[in-house]
Amino acid sequence: MAQVSENFVFRGDYDYIKPKASTDINPGDAVMRQAGVILPVTADMQGYMDFFGICDDKWNSTVAIETYGTGTTEYTSPSEVRLKVYKSGIFKLAIRETSGTAGQAVYIQDGTSGSQVFTIDPQAGEGGGPIGYLYEDFSGASANDPQKVRIVTRDQVQPPDIRHYLLNHVIQSKEGTFTAAPAYHTDDTTQIATFAAFMALVKGNLIEIASGATGTVEGLTDVAGHQVIIWALTSDGSVKAFVDPAKATDYGSGTLKGDSIYWPSVTIDYLPFAIMVAKHSASVLPSAVSADWVVRSIADCLKVT
Repeated sequence: MAQVSENFVFRGDYDYIKPKASTDINPGDAVMRQAGVILPVTADMQGYMDFFGICDDKWNSTVAIETYGTGTTEYTSPSEVRLKVYKSGIFKLAIRETSGTAGQAVYIQDGTSGSQVFTIDPQAGEGGGPIGYLYEDFSGASANDPQKVRIVTRDQVQPPDIRHYLLNHVIQSKEGTFTAAPAYHTDDTTQIATFAAFMALVKGNLIEIASGATGTVEGLTDVAGHQVIIWALTSDGSVKAFVDPAKATDYGSGTLKGDSIYWPSVTIDYLPFAIMVAKHSASVLPSAVSADWVVRSIADCLKVT
């Protein structure tokens, strides 16, 4: 579905940027900036990191001839042209889903110029981060209908909500990891973890979890590959477990550790304190797997709205 050419609900901050050589850009395209030029954003982590805004101008070889009257030189080797790109504001973007809730993160699924499609499912977004948030609730839509999205570019940084952080974080933990059941398979879709002792503040209340406390999660589906389990605390100190589908490859699940970025595909209203990768087959695991502490900081509370 083509983007809406005049798709701005209100206009915000903008820049004029040179386009990449021999690259078509359509009005309403989400674009990224690389090496000082813009091009349609790609549906991956690089596209998210370089996301620059929404282009307001049309650019192709025909426009170059009509504007400059000197053939396609300005298209194949831009020197004078600058395209207008909005870096803030609310825009109507084609959303794959037929319903959504205000505040849900929006990811790019297809970066094809002139027919870009966006999604609120991060798995469909090919692992890239969010480029904006739904501005309002919608339901009963057709797939790829334009919906209002407040875009978020990397130069929009606001102070962290320190009060929220101070009232909701793990304040003491025992070194090491949690032990857990080895795997899940057709006749065993329950995952169990035994937790080490730790203390946390949740909504300002001090909660202590004793060493040896256990938690279970139901609802694991028997699929090839992996599923992610997020462990969290409620305000009364009980443990909640959330299943978050992961890409079904060893490599995809392996990137959830180390220096990688993990984007949950579930909304959690509790305090996450650990994450675990549950694997499909016990034959590829040692006798136990582990759940690792979620290392949180004030950066978790950054809000760009």
